[in-house]
Amino acid sequence: MRSHGVAAAGSPYKTTAYVAVWEPGFTGPELTFVEYIPAGTVLRVLSARKCWNCPFDDLIDFAVSVEPSPEKFANHPVSVRAEILAPPYVECRP
Repeated sequence: MRSHGVAAAGSPYKTTAYVAVWEPGFTGPELTFVEYIPAGTVLRVLSARKCWNCPFDDLIDFAVSVEPSPEKFANHPVSVRAEILAPPYVECRP
C-alpha cells in the first residue's frame, strides 16, 4: 500500500496537512511524500465517511491509526480509501 503526504489545497507551503493511503496513488503539486506501508502494519479504523457530492462514485474512506506509525505520519490524520481495506491488500484479524 502506498501512502501520500498531502499539503492543504492552495497552501503556498509544502507542509503535510494529512496522509492518504490508496492505490495506485497520485502525483501533483500538493504531494509532499510517498511512502510504502510495509506488510504487517496494523491499521485501526477510527471513523468512516462517504462523499455525498462526488459526481461519479460514492467514495468511502476511513480515518485510521497506523501501528507502527512512520515518522512522516506524526501528528497528521491518516485516511484510507475503502477499496484498500479489501483483499489482496489486507488481512483482517479480531
